[in-house]
Amino acid sequence: MLRIAIVDDTEADAAQLEGLLARYFSPASPGSEAAACSVTRFASGDALLTAHAGDLDQTFDLLFLDIEMPGDNGMRLAGRIRTAGSRVALIFTTRVARLASLGYDVEALGYLLKPVQYPQFVLAMRRAQDHVAAAHANKDVRLTIDADGQTRYVSSCDILYVEVNRHRLIYHLADGDLETWGSLKDVSQRLAMAPFVAVNRYALVNLEAVSQFAGSTVTLENGDELQVSLARKTDVAAALAEHYGGE
Repeated sequence: MLRIAIVDDTEADAAQLEGLLARYFSPASPGSEAAACSVTRFASGDALLTAHAGDLDQTFDLLFLDIEMPGDNGMRLAGRIRTAGSRVALIFTTRVARLASLGYDVEALGYLLKPVQYPQFVLAMRRAQDHVAAAHANKDVRLTIDADGQTRYVSSCDILYVEVNRHRLIYHLADGDLETWGSLKDVSQRLAMAPFVAVNRYALVNLEAVSQFAGSTVTLENGDELQVSLARKTDVAAALAEHYGGE
């Protein structure tokens, strides 16, 4: 399922774009894409960031941003999104074509002129789907972690494993550890697209970081050893076999 957000202060424009998405994903429409999507609408950039500032990459695959909005327009909003470390796909919508050229500064996939025409919309959506599919294939998830009074933007590829101790989360990275508050369940959901597996009730391991699985122990590339619970042994073995067998 493609998770999409429309950020536009004009109700009619947002409704038109949502209608185009419904047409594009409708199996009854000739030439449409047989896939599902979810659509969430926001009337401003502030509304989007208030609801999802720390988890954009985990919540949405694609954002349609209106360039001409009061307050934080689409271009400034895109700058804030990229500064925060998010790699979510962006497409601008605008009535003024010259404004859209600035989108390259924030790695936008392109722009659509309002009122949006269906043929141009189809081309933009196919480009976006290719981009999202490639991003998912890379299995890289960006996390925002508040630790020691600082905010860190961390790639899932740099996490060896995550463990919890009395609601204290410890992210073990290649260059050191980060500690913060939270639950392993929440982390597991945020890393759902990345190759992680729970080895017991208290630890989530990056399959890419496993150097050995013997008996009831997984050994990480940094030499750390973690116990695999009896209830998780089958799942861990299957996850490792699928991950490395499919490469």
